[in-house]
Amino acid sequence: ELSKIREILDNSGKKVRIIGLTGSFARGDWHVESDIDIIIVCDNVSGPHWKRLDLPTIVINNHVVEYHIYSPEEFEILSKDARMIVYDLFADGIILYADKEYLSKVKKIFDQAVKEMNVIREGKFLIRNLKQ
Repeated sequence: ELSKIREILDNSGKKVRIIGLTGSFARGDWHVESDIDIIIVCDNVSGPHWKRLDLPTIVINNHVVEYHIYSPEEFEILSKDARMIVYDLFADGIILYADKEYLSKVKKIFDQAVKEMNVIREGKFLIRNLKQ
């Protein structure tokens, strides 16, 4: 089903840069009420996140797929700020598809931010220690 999403996006002129699984399903600690968190980074998206793309509702074994949709520019900003959604993707996530050049670019941006801000994870939180 998820391969259809990339096809729909590519056919509509929204070049897909990254599709990744994050959250409890990626970590393996999901439960009966968990949703399936999918990050999609693609060109030509704007507006409120919940209205960005008209993607089909997907339910897998009674778990609803929840889309987190970003433009490449937004995802680069999130990477530069070492935000949790990017941290989750690179630490525990599963990359389902990636434009390798773009993935390499944002991973470098993210790794540099983590190093500069001395970001560590404490449970469900990220701690930034800007003073060293």
